[in-house]
Amino acid sequence: MNIGTIVQTRMGSVRLPGKILKEISGKPLLVHCLDRIKQSKNHGRLIVATTRNSSDDVIEKLCKINKIKCYRGSEEDVLDRYYQAALENKIDVIVRITSDCPLIDPFLIDTLIDIFFSEPRLDYVSNTSPIRSFPRGFDIEVISFRALEKAWQEDKNIEWREHVTPYIRSNPEIFRSINVVDNEDNSNIRLTVDTHEDLAFLRKLFDLINVDQLDYRKITQLLLKNDHLLNINIHIKHKVVLKKAPKTPVPVINIKRYKKELPIVLGTAQLGEPYGISNKVGVPDKVEIENIIKAAHDHGIRMYDTAQAYGESEKNIGHAIKTLNLKNKVKIVTKIDPTLSFQNVDAILKLLCESVRMLNVPKVHTLMIHNPKWLDYQTDAIKMTLEKIKELNMNKYFGVSVYTREEAVKAIESNLFDVIQLPANIFDNRFKKAGLISEAQKAGMHVYIRSIFLQGVFFLKPENVTIELGNCVRALNEIKESLGLTIPELVFLYMTREYPHCYLIFGAESVEQVLQNIGAFNKESSGKINFDQINNYFDNIDEKLINPSLWKKVDVL
Repeated sequence: MNIGTIVQTRMGSVRLPGKILKEISGKPLLVHCLDRIKQSKNHGRLIVATTRNSSDDVIEKLCKINKIKCYRGSEEDVLDRYYQAALENKIDVIVRITSDCPLIDPFLIDTLIDIFFSEPRLDYVSNTSPIRSFPRGFDIEVISFRALEKAWQEDKNIEWREHVTPYIRSNPEIFRSINVVDNEDNSNIRLTVDTHEDLAFLRKLFDLINVDQLDYRKITQLLLKNDHLLNINIHIKHKVVLKKAPKTPVPVINIKRYKKELPIVLGTAQLGEPYGISNKVGVPDKVEIENIIKAAHDHGIRMYDTAQAYGESEKNIGHAIKTLNLKNKVKIVTKIDPTLSFQNVDAILKLLCESVRMLNVPKVHTLMIHNPKWLDYQTDAIKMTLEKIKELNMNKYFGVSVYTREEAVKAIESNLFDVIQLPANIFDNRFKKAGLISEAQKAGMHVYIRSIFLQGVFFLKPENVTIELGNCVRALNEIKESLGLTIPELVFLYMTREYPHCYLIFGAESVEQVLQNIGAFNKESSGKINFDQINNYFDNIDEKLINPSLWKKVDVL
């Protein structure tokens, strides 16, 4: 999944020609903008998109000096310019910023990117539409490539194409969108440069204080305390392209209340039945399960993975949720009993109602198919079953748990699911090497990864497994010891690097294990890990050693 920030710019501004090279505090406007974007942690590849006009040759030269990729395209059809730039650079998620925003906020960029990845199948996130509360000049849009491509294909409005996203913004029933707002409405403040007055205003602001190092909150507060500066350009009118708000409401997120969730999920199979080959305690008692859930919640975990087939797991989790008063504070992923046929809708609905009741939640976050053989049937037939389930309003999203690459392909191509769950770990990169992680994310699916410790094999002594698998475990231990890491630390550092924007599922039978895994996830890399070397070392391990469903057949353990 490739993120790219594309900055549109040109010399031919109507109201202030050549504005992007006008200097503020000895630095061109465009360079101010680019330098601020570079401070973002997640901006991905930075691309300047300008026109083919000879007057914009100077922009290409500036990009070369600053070692920034420059794409040149249509002057008037800016939508085409964005599309072609994204296509050429293989960008899957586009962050759109205009170059006349010298104080664009890296924190806002990262937050909107985080929000974009917080829900499956999002197409568009912005802090400008339909409600604008941030000052002009902090405008950020995050767009999926599939949405950009659809707009590029279907938008016939020449004026809209000049402004790139009006077609997307005017059709939220087609493009799943989120509008990010602030607590206060400061949209009357102008920190963008369209006119001589805007330029004069920003020069005075920079003379007052080095705002280049301040975030949007501090800049806004500074201006509200020095409101005489606002009179310089407050009268400037901004061009309005969309004069009516879309009929379909767009969900709103207040940035002050938004908190990024940890992308780790507590797997709870072992809270309902003895699970995992390194499990030594069996199923914890109810008090310990409460303590496990409390420890996970207190340290930021909000997602819990269970299944109707995991023994007493749903019941035990539900008891803890009720006791700890977490009813509206957790997100539950559960799976349909794998023994049920997709045609047995009544039984599925009955069990779903029972699951929700036992879990003590209003609805489950994601309901997953636990039997991938459902995928062998016609898509329309499965779709009818899912639509009947949806009518109950007891789940927000649908997902599927798969075991093979062939099943993953069927799930992605069906376009029925919001979430896909699959196995992956340091020994097992089958799905990644087949390009299926990327393909699922491009389709807008969330990817949940299980078996990150190979069902506990990573914690076993090499002599307790077959010679072939034992050699792999021995090598893994040598790597972690040479780096001064624990197995959980090595695993989480590896998985977060190799599987970005994926949710990682781990299990725990005790509070100590919960805290150990959360601590491992939060550990920062020292930069000493050679991930390519690790991938090469464990490449091409026989599938019979890394696929638990085959272990009994070949006596791996």
